[in-house]
Amino acid sequence: MAAFELVQNSQVLASFLNGKRDCTQNHLGEVMNRLKSLGLVLVALFLFSGPAQAEFFSIGVDAPVAFAFNDSDTHKTDGMPSGYMLSAKLPILVGFGVENYSVPMQADFDLSVDVNFYDLFYTLPIPFINLTFGYGFGSLEYKCTYQNICDSFDKANASQAIGQIGIPIALLFDLHVGYRKINATLKENQTGTSTDWAATATSVGISFGF
Repeated sequence: MAAFELVQNSQVLASFLNGKRDCTQNHLGEVMNRLKSLGLVLVALFLFSGPAQAEFFSIGVDAPVAFAFNDSDTHKTDGMPSGYMLSAKLPILVGFGVENYSVPMQADFDLSVDVNFYDLFYTLPIPFINLTFGYGFGSLEYKCTYQNICDSFDKANASQAIGQIGIPIALLFDLHVGYRKINATLKENQTGTSTDWAATATSVGISFGF
């Protein structure tokens, strides 16, 4: 009887140990599966963030290709603007820019609007595409051959909202198109009359990463 109980207890102990071994193996298998999943996620994040991380510093050069005042009946442009837009982006995806260009206007004499802005922008860390949003402040000012006519208008303080979409090429280049919504008010300094000088501008450009 004692021998039977000993055998029975041995079988119970062996069954218990086998059960523990199975549980341990199952737990280790689950841990390994989770580690594999985590590894795949890390690899994917590394690959997707590669272009952004590889770019330490970038410089952009843009050209304005279109400009139009909202009140186009009163303020009529005459051709494409000419000038430049320069930008520099830091590794933290924050950048700074400066704009200086001239917009020809329809008139019986040589008349244009000088546009000057200082910009601050941020590029979203999205794979395979560069989305940039920013804000700028500056001025719009009449320039003409008859300076006494242009001097009758004050330089207009202006602000602008910036949106830009770009396509990375070979990690270090970026081709992009920009859109700007400009807010400004033209004021005649003799009468104090104010006119809405809001406008939109479109640009194209390229940036180089280092």
